[in-house]
Order: sequence, then structure tokens, then C-alpha cells
Amino acid sequence: MKGNILKLKSVALIILLFMASCSPDKPDPENNSKKVVLDIIDDDAVTHHPLNLQVDFDYNNATDGIPIFDINVQDYSPQTFSIGILSYVPEGAQLQINKQYPIQSWDVLNDDFVFMGMFNHNPNWEPYSFDQEIEDIFYETSFYNGGGYVEFYKVSDDEIKGYFTFIAYAYYGLSAMRQIEVHCTFTANKRNSLLD
Repeated sequence: MKGNILKLKSVALIILLFMASCSPDKPDPENNSKKVVLDIIDDDAVTHHPLNLQVDFDYNNATDGIPIFDINVQDYSPQTFSIGILSYVPEGAQLQINKQYPIQSWDVLNDDFVFMGMFNHNPNWEPYSFDQEIEDIFYETSFYNGGGYVEFYKVSDDEIKGYFTFIAYAYYGLSAMRQIEVHCTFTANKRNSLLD
């Protein structure tokens, strides 16, 4: 079981790095003309990210046929961060609108969606240069620290609208060393597969 959780976290990190909304006050998405509103709070500083954001979602069978649903937010030109929430998809479960789903950690034993939140901060992102050291920090939610919720207002095959908020921690060994808070209102489109 521990091996599967590590595999899922590895897949989640890969999804977060290669794919790619949020505000402290939960706005009405129907009256929001922007595709994404994102606030990131780190060390008591609020950073607004209104421009150059991509938001998408997908269902896939990432590891050993385990079904996963994920939503990703990332900036581009240049890319400095990526945010993801993802959940194991319980058999027969469907996303419901106007219902709050917890964001905490993986839970493959639950019969409903339980999301994990992740934030990868890579301010010196060089996408195709593996020669230099990248100063990135990976934050995640867990059963013990952090957490939040996601709520969906529209769910269709091609578009999902909603809001999520969570607090996540970067760890050094077993100790949480840094905290980040994410607030996001989003309209996400279905991710285009590289195989399409």
C-alpha cells in the first residue's frame, strides 16, 4: 500500500510538472469574466497572478490502472509555478456541483473524491535545460498538515468551473519547513492529449 501511495505521489508530481485558478474571498464564478483568479500567500505576502495562466483537467489511469482526476494551474512565458489538485476516482463516483470535497491527502479507500493539493514553486524554471540546478520547492497537503476544499459549480465533459483553497507545506525530512496558502477560482478546459 505504501508503495502505491509513493507511486501516486510520483505520478502526481509528473502531472503537475508537465501540465498545467484562486482568491481569498470565494467569488461567484458566473459573474467572473476571468478564466482564473489566483492568490498565493507565502510568508504573509499575497501574490496575485491574473495573467498568463493555463488551467485544465483530465481523467486518466496513471499508475497500475488507478483512475485519477486532476486539475492543474500553471503560469507560462515564463513558467514559475504549477498547482494541482488530484484525486483517486472511486468506482461509480461522479463529481457533484455545489458540494465541498476535502483537500488533504490520497485516500484510495474512500467511496467519494478526496483530493490532494500540490504547489511546485520553480522561479528559475528552464524547461529544457537539465544542466543547471533548479531552485524549486514542492509543497503538498497531507492528513496531518494543511488541507482545504474544492467546490464545483459546473461539470461537463469539456469544461469545469469551481473554486479551491488549501494550505500546503514543504517538508525537510519529516518536519514541515514552509507553508503556502492557495485560493483559486477557475474555469478549466479538458486537457488535450499529446496522442490526439
